[in-house]
Amino acid sequence: MTNQNFRTEIRISPGQFKIDHANTLLSIGSCFSEHIHERLKDAGFNSRCNPNGIVYNPISIGTQLLGLLSQRIWARRISYLIRDCIMEYTIMEIFRNF
Repeated sequence: MTNQNFRTEIRISPGQFKIDHANTLLSIGSCFSEHIHERLKDAGFNSRCNPNGIVYNPISIGTQLLGLLSQRIWARRISYLIRDCIMEYTIMEIFRNF
């Protein structure tokens, strides 16, 4: 019987970019990014998280990043009352010159 290896070991060299407590960090994405943000804050980092709410797909993340980089975001919150629960949504549009 042969020796079976059920994992692939990968050697990763240290990255060139290092973060420290002087950096401001941004976490965008699902609830996973919220948990990472909380851990960073607990460790004393200056961290921001999901400026326009939780997003779940790369297109939404890209749209938010483009808007943040261009600093041309218009957003408004809409609230609905459904069965005694308030549901809030953010509508965001990005204006760019073509």
